[in-house]
This record gives sequence, structure tokens and C-alpha cells, in this order.
Amino acid sequence: MPRPARSCSWTINADAALGGGPRRGCRQAGAALVPIGEGISGGVAATGVPVRIEDAQHDPRWIGRRYDAETGFTTRSILCVPITAHDRIIGVIQVLNRRGGPFTDDDQRLLEALASMGAVAIENARLYENLEDKVQERTARPVAHARRAARDAGPARTVGEDGRPRDLVAGVRP
Repeated sequence: MPRPARSCSWTINADAALGGGPRRGCRQAGAALVPIGEGISGGVAATGVPVRIEDAQHDPRWIGRRYDAETGFTTRSILCVPITAHDRIIGVIQVLNRRGGPFTDDDQRLLEALASMGAVAIENARLYENLEDKVQERTARPVAHARRAARDAGPARTVGEDGRPRDLVAGVRP
């Protein structure tokens, strides 16, 4: 697939909107949230059906005119496919302006394969984040308990090498 002029990836957030935007050195016209069901990417997120458009400027589903106006970019053609994990749509990936003509079936198959790999990476990142949260939760309780116990117990006494009693100072760092 010839390199597109721009590419975008979007992931679905808790507010049932696509959050993300242009990547790889593209100027971004502010944070973008696309409601599920709106525009090309929102429609793909809602249906899971890939969309290929040869002339975006004349397609009534395309809502990116504002972004083109703000960035000076001209969107001509679009290929957008869902990112799916465990039979759930978790986002979309979209490429714009294929060089050398309209997007082809081969381009779509390649983008679907990339979306599949992206889904694995996104799911792995989410699993890792959840694991980190659980580890932090589980370690925070014992650490807080140890701090309280150390504070409540007061200084411990021990005998130094010279035979004199000494306070044993112990601390638990956050």
C-alpha cells in the first residue's frame, strides 16, 4: 500500500466517543472527540463495517471539513476500518489520501491486518495498566498498615555492640 498522506487512530472512550486524532507529525486541530455513529470514523465504530471513499469532499458522511480548514490539509480519499478485540469494537484506524489513486481491496486487507495487530497492542496495554493498578492497590494497604503499626508501636529498643540500650528506628517509605 503506498504511504497515505495522513493516518489517524481512534480508540473508544467511556463516553461512547472516539478519542484520538492525527499521528506521525501531523498538525492536530485540537483534541478530537467523534461521537459513535457520526462521520466516517464514528460510523465505522458503530457498525464495524470498513468504509472506503474515493471523494471525501462530496460524501455526506464526511464531517472533517472543519479540520481541513484549520490545518490547511485537503482530504480527498479515506479508508477506515474497525479495531476489534474479543468481538468488541475498541476503536478505528483511518488513512487519508492514498497516493497513486483510490484505495484498493489490497489496501483494505493490509489496514485490517494492521488494525488486528493494533487491537492486540491496545488490549495488552490495557491489561498491563489494570495489572499495575491492582498491584498498587494491593501494596498500598500493607504499606499503610505497616506505617500505622510502626507509628503506634513507638521506638523499639535494642542493645548496641557496646552493651548500651539504643532506640531502633525503622521507617517505611511510600
